[in-house]
Amino acid sequence: MSHLKNKLYWMLMPPFLIAAMSLIYFLPVESAAFYSIGIVFLFWVVYYRLRKNQTKKANGKEGDHDSYGS
Repeated sequence: MSHLKNKLYWMLMPPFLIAAMSLIYFLPVESAAFYSIGIVFLFWVVYYRLRKNQTKKANGKEGDHDSYGS
């Protein structure tokens, strides 16, 4: 359960959860579940993309332009 210690997960979860719950509450029943599943999918896409960027930055692969001679 490494996600319990992950700050990024807990920072992103509340806004996406509020968005999904508000869609369920305000949209008609037929479309609410569809859009809420989309919000959950969007959460995981954003989460893993940001995590990938963090690991790249931590490993020094991003922003290291010294090899180009500048």
